Order: sequence, then structure tokens, then C-alpha cells
Amino acid sequence: MCEGCANRDIRTSSTIIDPETGRVLRKTYDTSYPNLQQQINELNKKISQINSLTETIHK
Repeated sequence: MCEGCANRDIRTSSTIIDPETGRVLRKTYDTSYPNLQQQINELNKKISQINSLTETIHK
């Protein structure tokens, strides 16, 4: 493994929840764990459902 890959940040972003709407704007993932992509996909589905419900509530 090259030095650049060995030293890369394994976290991809951070979680921010908009206080006005309750929407999740960004998420944090640690790419060093196995089965991560499946977990990310499941979490993204849940976040989409939460955001849809939040939009419905705020209408």
C-alpha cells in the first residue's frame, strides 16, 4: 500500500441535522469496516424515509 493510501482519512463526512427542519444534511462513515456499503445503503434508505416524513410534517 502506498503512503498516500495508508494515510488517507477513513471518515468521509460529518452528520449535520438542520435544526429548523430536522433534516439530515450530511453523514459520517468509517470506511475501515466490512459490509459498510450495505450498511450505508440501509441507512440512506432510512434517512430518506425520515426526510420524507419530516417534509410531510412541515407542510
